[in-house]
Amino acid sequence: MRFEIRCKLEKKVISTDYRRKILSFFKGSLEEYNIDIKKAIYDDPERRNFTFSVYLPVEKIEKDRVYLKNNYIKIFLSVENMMEALHFLNALIGSKGKKISMDENSFVVVRIHKRLEKEVIRDEAVFRTLSPIVIREVREGKNSWYHDFDEKGLKILKKNTLYNLKDKFSKSLLEEFEIVPIKTKRTVVSFYSSKFPVTLGNFYMKGDKKILNYLYKSGFGSRSSAGFGMLEIIE
Repeated sequence: MRFEIRCKLEKKVISTDYRRKILSFFKGSLEEYNIDIKKAIYDDPERRNFTFSVYLPVEKIEKDRVYLKNNYIKIFLSVENMMEALHFLNALIGSKGKKISMDENSFVVVRIHKRLEKEVIRDEAVFRTLSPIVIREVREGKNSWYHDFDEKGLKILKKNTLYNLKDKFSKSLLEEFEIVPIKTKRTVVSFYSSKFPVTLGNFYMKGDKKILNYLYKSGFGSRSSAGFGMLEIIE
């Protein structure tokens, strides 16, 4: 299920590291709604089955601040599991109208509605990123290295994807999985005071439609539940 959450900011400026505050908002809303459900969604699973993106009406970006044309933002949330989606919806409805802190700013949820969720109908599809894709490689000593959407990066992305899906899909289905860039660009984001490269744009994926639908609904790449890797089907 997909939702659009329209929020009104107190001021027309936010930190470039805004994703961590949206993440905190989701966790806090679920905890208020039901602490056991929050733990089941956030604390227990190895891979979480949701992702989100944020639309900002950007006027300009200066250093670590994003200045906005108006004080409304939209959060788009995609949850693969139907029951988890309903829990998210109930938690978000419970947070409606409450003042949520966002560094030196704050916001309130003013509207929540369900959005159209498409379906991959073939064993291939072209996707567009709604939030950037993170390709993260954990190296010796648990240090992270972030890759671009190039030949080496795509190998790491495929390896990570197959590892994350090995308990959900059979080996025979996973063997046919492929990723091909079409038109992508590199940018750099801030997340919890770290900066790393990410990828935006269009790309092609081939694989069983069950796998493609799962990635479309739950997010693609690393840190998908933290506001990265949300996809839209364009072909």
